[in-house]
Amino acid sequence: MTNNVEKARKEVEKLDWQERLELLRKTLEDMEDDVDDISNIDPVIMSVIIDRMKSLELKITKGLHTSSEEGLSWSDLHGIGEGIWEEDAQEYVNKLREERTI
Repeated sequence: MTNNVEKARKEVEKLDWQERLELLRKTLEDMEDDVDDISNIDPVIMSVIIDRMKSLELKITKGLHTSSEEGLSWSDLHGIGEGIWEEDAQEYVNKLREERTI
């Protein structure tokens, strides 16, 4: 890690969660504006960033603690896909069963 990155990390550690999220939002906006040629982006680093953002989003939206010791249980994932499909999964299954018996 470069010296500049390490210095920046030490400053970021002093920020509270809300300030860190605001900094992340602004940094992503800046990066979005600056990226003209995506061929220079390391796909492994981007994959790790995306995975960590998804994990953080899940923990924040579900009100979980960010402690890595706690982990996630199946009950924490209940309802995570809500709104993705146009109908309730149970209603969909019931409709398929009705169609099968007709």
